[in-house]
Amino acid sequence: MIGGDTTALFYAALDHTGTVVGGVRAQGPYISYHQSHALLEWAGQPGLDLVADSIGRRLPEGVVEMKTAWTAPGSTAATVASLLPRTALPTMHFTGARFILATAADHVLRRWEMSGGRVAEHIPPSPYPNDKYRTSLMWWDRARLHLDAEPEVYRKMLRDTAAVADSVSVGD
Repeated sequence: MIGGDTTALFYAALDHTGTVVGGVRAQGPYISYHQSHALLEWAGQPGLDLVADSIGRRLPEGVVEMKTAWTAPGSTAATVASLLPRTALPTMHFTGARFILATAADHVLRRWEMSGGRVAEHIPPSPYPNDKYRTSLMWWDRARLHLDAEPEVYRKMLRDTAAVADSVSVGD
């Protein structure tokens, strides 16, 4: 059984009945690049050293990895999928990290880019979890988020973060 000791934050989306219809988790802030799941995703692939280096260079300012984003099939899937990328800013707020790291397949990159994530173009995609996919590494930088996110999405991220920060005490 896997415990929750590596999960710093977990976001769950609930529908009007209280049923969980999506979510994503945050791991970190990391103290070593070896903690990142991205290393497993690039194991044996070109770019593994670049992945390790890009994580290692950012560690002093805080790196949190977003993992396992999912939505339940059905009418709420598109709405939930548009909410999950907006968790970058509240994650940075609560963890103190400057950087968010995520890996994503081609079919979801644009959605994540809307919230300020940028593909690390210098790192070749990995065929993870299998040859049907091209998984890319993405970064969010708190210092550039206001420039990189689409303006409307950034406003929603600010609103979401303020609402959550006002209602949550970390450590309670």
